[in-house]
Amino acid sequence: MGPLPHGTSPLRSDPLERELLEKGISSEEADRAIEGRSEEWDFVEQAEAALRRRLKDPSLLHDLKTRQKAYAFLQRKGFNTETIFKVFKMMANLASE
Repeated sequence: MGPLPHGTSPLRSDPLERELLEKGISSEEADRAIEGRSEEWDFVEQAEAALRRRLKDPSLLHDLKTRQKAYAFLQRKGFNTETIFKVFKMMANLASE
């Protein structure tokens, strides 16, 4: 990851916006893109999508080490603890079905 454009904060509340800025997208373009997305696309869905890309089999979350690594991965992506635990619960439910 390179430096963020001048005048942008690395501590944006939306992980998607922060990722766009890190990739060199202007703040205005990032705002327009985010405003245009569906209202249903929330942080939990973003975190779940990120974790699914990283972790192909949700049943692996039963392993403590894997769960810790997944937690750290999502935290680095900017997701808060509440969101991460919601994702873990959703994925555990899917794995048990």
